[in-house]
Amino acid sequence: MIANRVFRLSLMALALAGASNGFAATVVTTSMNQGTATDNTNNGNYGSAVTAGASFTLPQYSGGGVLTGVTFSAASSASTSITDNSIWTYSTGTARLSGTYSAAGASASGNGTGNVVSPVGSGSNSYMLSYSTNTATVSAANLGAFVTGNVSGTVSESVDISKTSGSSQPSTMTISANPGSHSATVTYTYTDQAHANGSIGTGPSNPGVGVNTLSNTFEGSLGGGMFQLGEASQPYAFDIFNGAGLFGMDITNIACSGDCGVFNLTGTFQNIAGGGSASGSVSFDGATPLVPTAYHATYTFQVGDDAGLVGAGKNFNIENLTLTVMAQAVPEPQEWAMMLLGLGLVGMAARRRRAKQRAG
Repeated sequence: MIANRVFRLSLMALALAGASNGFAATVVTTSMNQGTATDNTNNGNYGSAVTAGASFTLPQYSGGGVLTGVTFSAASSASTSITDNSIWTYSTGTARLSGTYSAAGASASGNGTGNVVSPVGSGSNSYMLSYSTNTATVSAANLGAFVTGNVSGTVSESVDISKTSGSSQPSTMTISANPGSHSATVTYTYTDQAHANGSIGTGPSNPGVGVNTLSNTFEGSLGGGMFQLGEASQPYAFDIFNGAGLFGMDITNIACSGDCGVFNLTGTFQNIAGGGSASGSVSFDGATPLVPTAYHATYTFQVGDDAGLVGAGKNFNIENLTLTVMAQAVPEPQEWAMMLLGLGLVGMAARRRRAKQRAG
C-alpha cells in the first residue's frame, strides 16, 4: 500500500535562544500636583495621603526584528518643598512620596522619603522629594500590544506626612507637604531579536548555510534511479537549520507538488532555536507502472518566526525552502512479457477485424 506523506507539527512556542538587541527611550508624563497634605497633631501619625496621577504613551515598536521583551520604570522630578513650621524644640517630621506605574499588564512601584529636622525653638526647614520605581517587565502574552499600536499607561503618586515631638509638653506642631506641579519620566526598553533564517542541508557536516534548495535522486536496485516494480527506497535524510543568534523558527506550512503520492515525508520542524536544526527524511514508496516511469515531487517549506502563541506581531513567512526528489520505476521482466503478450493479442484482433472488413 502506498503511504501518504506524513507531517508531525508540534505546537508553536516562543524560543529565545541567541543574541538579542535592545534600545531604550524615555517618555515624560504630563504635570502632576498632589495639593497640600498637613499633619498638625501632637505626636501625630501619618496624615492622609493626597494623590495625583498622569498618563503617558509608549510609542509602537517599530524595529525590524521580533519583539522579545519590554521593560519600564518611572521617576519623578523633584517636588517643591516639604515645610516644617514647628514652635517646639527637637521636633522631627517625615514625608513620603510614593509612585506607581502601569501599562499593558505590568506595573512597578517605588518610594522617596525626606526627613525634616527643626532647630531649637521655632523655625522651619525644607526638603525636596522625588521617587523612582522598580523595573517592571511586560509578560510575553502582552508583547503584541506594543507591536500593533501605541500603548497608554498611568503614573500615580501619593504623599503621606507625619510629625513627632522630642518633648511630651503640648505644642502646636505642623508639617505640610505640597510637591506642586512636576512631572514623572518613564524609561522603557524594547528588546528584539533578528528574524529566523532557514537553510537546508544533509547533516551537521553539510549545514547548508544560505542554501534554500536541495535535490535527490533515489537509487533503486537496478541503479541509475531505476526501481523494480513496487520497490521502495531507504529514507533520504535532510536537516533544516536556523542561523546562529536568530529568533526561534518554525516551518509554518509544507506544500507538495508533483507525484506526491509515491513519496513519504516525515519530520518535526518546530521550535528550532537560533543555531539549531531539525531533522527529516523522505523516501520513495514504490509504484506499479506499466511502462518505465519517472516520478518527481517538490516539497516547499515555508519558514516563519516561532512567535505564534505570544503575539509578538512578527509571525510571518520569511522565505521558502524547497526539497526536490525523483525516482524512476520500471516493470519486472515478467511484467514486460505479459505486457508484450497483451499487445500481440490486441494486434491480432485488429488484423482479424480488418480482414473481415475486406472480405465483406
